[in-house]
Amino acid sequence: MSDNDASLKPALSHRQMQVLMLLSQGKSNKEIAAELSISYGTVKQHLFTIFKIIGVSNRAKATIIARRMIQSEEGQSVAPTSRSRHFGYVVRTVTSVAVVAPGSLPTPVETLALRHVFFNALQELATRLSDAFDGQLMQLPDGGVLLWFGHPVAHVDDADRAVYVAQYLQAWINQQPYVHELRAHASNQAGKPLERAIGVGIASHIEFVANGSEQLRAAACFAIAIQLAQHAALGMHPLSDQLTRKLAALSVPWLAVKAVSPNADSAPKASEHVFALGTAAMPLPDVKDRWGGLPFLHDICRLVESGLAQWASVESWPPAVAASLMDAMGNTCLLQGFTLIRLRLPHSRQRDRLLECLFQQISFSQLKLDFEDIRASMTAGERLATMLIKAANAGPLMLQVYGLQSLDIMRTVLGDKGIARLVGHRIFLVVTNLQALADQQVSVRVLGPRPAEAPLTRVHHMHAPSVDDVSLTTRNNLLAVLDNLSPGAYALITQAARQSKQVSFDFLQENHIPRPVLQASIQELLAMGLIAPSVNGGFEFRDLTTVSAIRSLSVDLTEDA
Repeated sequence: MSDNDASLKPALSHRQMQVLMLLSQGKSNKEIAAELSISYGTVKQHLFTIFKIIGVSNRAKATIIARRMIQSEEGQSVAPTSRSRHFGYVVRTVTSVAVVAPGSLPTPVETLALRHVFFNALQELATRLSDAFDGQLMQLPDGGVLLWFGHPVAHVDDADRAVYVAQYLQAWINQQPYVHELRAHASNQAGKPLERAIGVGIASHIEFVANGSEQLRAAACFAIAIQLAQHAALGMHPLSDQLTRKLAALSVPWLAVKAVSPNADSAPKASEHVFALGTAAMPLPDVKDRWGGLPFLHDICRLVESGLAQWASVESWPPAVAASLMDAMGNTCLLQGFTLIRLRLPHSRQRDRLLECLFQQISFSQLKLDFEDIRASMTAGERLATMLIKAANAGPLMLQVYGLQSLDIMRTVLGDKGIARLVGHRIFLVVTNLQALADQQVSVRVLGPRPAEAPLTRVHHMHAPSVDDVSLTTRNNLLAVLDNLSPGAYALITQAARQSKQVSFDFLQENHIPRPVLQASIQELLAMGLIAPSVNGGFEFRDLTTVSAIRSLSVDLTEDA
């Protein structure tokens, strides 16, 4: 929170602070009036005065200011992605989304009004998306926007949040009258194609910063996202770098990008480092076979389709495996005709903030539904349950809530009344209950129609994809990755794979590699996606498949030598 934000609180009266805090919780003017026992007109007068004092023009910006005040009072600290207890630095993964709208766009006189409306609406939408998915936002000089996830607070699924936001923004842009006018104008200019239009780009960056540092050093990530957005301007899909594609492989459909050679006789070939995001209407990857076909889903889906809600808790470790399993379950149910809603929890565990993010994300997922008629007299948990019920009226619904402990959080925010409302509806809720373990664990606990601590719940154990399930192409790609590593990184990763059958990478503290070489090697392995920051500090292999594959491939390399 800046000094300017801190100085705003004394300028507001006690009643104005109450109104602002309720506004930041997503409450309407009518709800604020009912809670404070004042008239609707008085609420409007308070908001007019508040907006003037804090220097904002809309509710979204006022919410951001209010949240900064709350964070200052609670003394919330910045939470980096991971802290190394031994090396004194932080590993941070930042994923950015750029919407580029160059000022040099051809702007016919008749589209000036549309241009003004478009950029105002873009700013408003980007602010709402950033707020809903716990990201950050800044305006670009050309009128575009830049959003990023992973700093100052980090989540286990920052890349997934970013690609969803990019996909949503692209769909919105494609529907705007101003963009239609631009494309029509370009098509009418004989021999003058529209070289620069409005595009969306996504890029990720892994960086080392001093332990405890709050400074963001992801300029390279921002620059790449902007560059990709510029190249995406002529197309209808956002463009992404390879690292983001790896981090969010299953949450959106991915398309190959064809690079056309200047030689007319040469056929287009696929780009190895740039990918395009598909639309929400395209099918997601079907990877259930990697998890043994997920046969337990058949019985759960049958119960849900009969009208009985079901809860399931993913209890896998490490978190990357749990997220991959949830992605596979969601994609499988989507192919079976379920509506799929994926919710991403904010860093804050304040109940009002949690509910606000969940409300907003559900609204973004279900644009065709009107939630305005939900009664203000309900509890917040009942309102959330009612939104899910409305979404499930058209067909069975699968709700996935990502995070480390989303089971406890959903119990809390729904409450007993909200949970009871869901029981007789076609809703399948998949949550998480992750505990740090020494060994990898992959299991799903079926809780039934209520997330109670029942002693006889069914637990389905399974194995993460083994090295034998990895295709020959994947093995060859991994071998190529190992061949291209620096000597220090190669020695580090192969030594770790041979010493441990677990995903942990904690032997580093006993290693005598010089710190500069060690840090550079870890950075290289992170960028390659071979290891990942551990939730408890330090590092871990991406999964057991990676450990087994590297062990076998590195042995082969040694024998060949």
